[in-house]
Amino acid sequence: MKNLYQAYNLSFSDFVGHENAKLSLILNAIEPLCGGVIIVGNKGCGKSILVRAFKEIIPENTPFVELPLNITEDSLIGGIDIEKTLKTGEKVFNKGVIGRADKGIIYLEDINLISEDILSILFETQSRGKNIVQREGIELIEQSRFIVIATMNPEEGELSYHFLDKFGLCVYMESIKDKALRKEIIKKAISLSYDSKRDDEVKERIEKAKKFKNRIAVSEDIKSYMEELLLKDGIISHRADIALFYASSSYAAYLGDTEVKKDHVDKIYPLVVVHRKKKTEKQMPEDAEQQKKDEEKTQKDHEERDKKSKMNESREKNRSMQTRARKDNIDDVSGDADIERIFPVGSPFKIKRLIFAKDRILRSASSGRRTKTSTKERSGRYVRYILKNNNDIAVDATIRAAAPYQKRRGRMDQLIIRDDDIRFKQREKRMGHLFLFLVDGSGSMAAQKRIVEAKAGIQSLLMDCYQRRDRVSMILFRKDRAEVVLPPTSSLEIASQMLKELPTGGATPLSAGLLEAYKLIRQSILRDNELRIVLFIITDGRANRAIKDGSPWEEVKNIAYGISSIPQVESIVVDTEPDGFLSIGLSKELSKLLCARYLRIEELKQEIALFSIT
Repeated sequence: MKNLYQAYNLSFSDFVGHENAKLSLILNAIEPLCGGVIIVGNKGCGKSILVRAFKEIIPENTPFVELPLNITEDSLIGGIDIEKTLKTGEKVFNKGVIGRADKGIIYLEDINLISEDILSILFETQSRGKNIVQREGIELIEQSRFIVIATMNPEEGELSYHFLDKFGLCVYMESIKDKALRKEIIKKAISLSYDSKRDDEVKERIEKAKKFKNRIAVSEDIKSYMEELLLKDGIISHRADIALFYASSSYAAYLGDTEVKKDHVDKIYPLVVVHRKKKTEKQMPEDAEQQKKDEEKTQKDHEERDKKSKMNESREKNRSMQTRARKDNIDDVSGDADIERIFPVGSPFKIKRLIFAKDRILRSASSGRRTKTSTKERSGRYVRYILKNNNDIAVDATIRAAAPYQKRRGRMDQLIIRDDDIRFKQREKRMGHLFLFLVDGSGSMAAQKRIVEAKAGIQSLLMDCYQRRDRVSMILFRKDRAEVVLPPTSSLEIASQMLKELPTGGATPLSAGLLEAYKLIRQSILRDNELRIVLFIITDGRANRAIKDGSPWEEVKNIAYGISSIPQVESIVVDTEPDGFLSIGLSKELSKLLCARYLRIEELKQEIALFSIT
């Protein structure tokens, strides 16, 4: 069967545009010490087609192994070949992906969707150059030297900086927007028949460069120039130094030059540092440019609104300095609290991954990419064996349990297994959560435009939820009521649009918001009792409107107790109240009532790990 790029009649040389991506692959074909390459781009830009076309320009005897998304540790590092072991009576080792890829290439499509445990094993083995297997009575060390080529779509989720740094080179591919080039793509796809001979010139240049690369001169001035560039951009990883040195030398050899020049270094340098710079980490250039435009537009909107609401804000500040109400009856700090306004969403920011502890629920089905959970299904990662019958036999564990008794049982040519030898697989998958955002839309949130920063935090969390395949819902409380403005959904577009349209103004019916959240939580659990829910409460805590006659804060206490008693719910209170001598700290007290984690809005931006709920 033809490969996908062959079906489109495209060879490596026919591939239109994306010269940096092609160059990065060529440099790794010349010199494996370039450190591999990761190609980042949105769907449809041709990442996978280019890599599979690259397979045809490397020598035929070079292993090229694709790593499946659902690969297990056994398939990765190797294990016992059960069929041959039973036939021969001796343990026979079956090579895994790592063993088969020695002196070759391992290709990871959608690397950001692959288990981090699998990636850790893969890169650890690559750094050692040896595959060490110590399991099931096997002790084996085999040579395993390979380079890793990967692709990823950033819309499908992020890849940690730790794994990004493992790649020597990185290229961001964008869909071609030039009309002439797009016509050329169509023309080549429909008019040409696949012919690998069109790549012969590239193959010849690669082979010449391989023979010539060790004779390339690199002066001390060029080495110093490389280090100056890296230090100037704050690149601390030594992998960058190594990749820049070998890639520049390979590029010079590919061009037929005898020594590395500054022009060579300047050409390669962006490919080495684009994924290592903090400010550009996991962010595509066009996204960064668009974000800058959005920030400028937002700033302009802010300035216009500042002019219109200058007098209102002045009254708000004066009143906030004079008022410090009791907890049971706290007045809004905004002088025009009843005026309804819609504030823009601030600039989103990167947050650390939210980590939640595993529970002991055995789920029948799970989807998502956030938290590991045990599953009843026969799909998922095999993590251990159990004795309880679940109709998913662990053959390896069963054989190990029966092996010591074969002589006693009189085994001749077949393995004798009894019922008490049988072991079963315990599998594990990742699951998503329902994130319920309870948003304070009262007039006090308009003071100092806290709602702008709060919306920025929510938008950042929404993006994280989308990448981890969580569902989200949103409840807004203001004036004298609370309402579900966004039922549970997986759509980032719908959630983002709803966030933009959230109004601000009026009193703070915190108890009504908590009651509405409680109702939604109960309804969601009735539909799915295996669901895990994260309640994010974004508020300054200044409750001043009760559902019935009485103290607003007493109602908050009663409803908070009901929410905290639901085991499927984990709560987080995000405090939007500014620090200062007028700070009352009611959000912190709310977090205690809910047995919740307390965070200030600023803490969502910190580079340290946020929290681990147990």
